[in-house]
Amino acid sequence: MQKIAGFELRQLSDNLYVLEVVPGKGPINFNQIVTFNSTTAYLWKSLTNIDFDEYTIMDLLMTKYDVMAEQALTDSLEILRQWKAAGLVK
Repeated sequence: MQKIAGFELRQLSDNLYVLEVVPGKGPINFNQIVTFNSTTAYLWKSLTNIDFDEYTIMDLLMTKYDVMAEQALTDSLEILRQWKAAGLVK
């Protein structure tokens, strides 16, 4: 799986968003803005320019947070489900 090109993580005040951006032009689709928390922002940054799956995300969660493998896998599957539904990954 890969992140779809053109989506960038941006911070506005205390909020984190992923939105579609065209270099030099800025955001192009304000209907395609996804709110991230600090955990999903960490994952998004960590998954730049690599192929990944639910186990990659599970490992990242277990490395950064004190979470058991079963919970990390459940969380990674939910994160991927949400990202796929939002059109952020393929």
